[in-house]
Amino acid sequence: MSAKPWLLLILTLPAQSATPRMRVWRVVKALGAAVLRDGVYLLPRSTATTDALRHQADEVTEAGGGRPAVACGLIGSPLPG
Repeated sequence: MSAKPWLLLILTLPAQSATPRMRVWRVVKALGAAVLRDGVYLLPRSTATTDALRHQADEVTEAGGGRPAVACGLIGSPLPG
């Protein structure tokens, strides 16, 4: 059985940044992301989700926040190139 790779978006925004935070939340919700906690979202990895999260990460940076986006998988399961 092969494990699906995942994308993890961890973002931080200044407290006064409610509008960018809501924009990101709406987009990742529409993509079907699991919300692990405030600012932490998990999605199956695909070209579409990778592109969408990359765009959202750029939006967070422009709003003055931090935004690591990480590809992850199960231990022992290699990530596709």
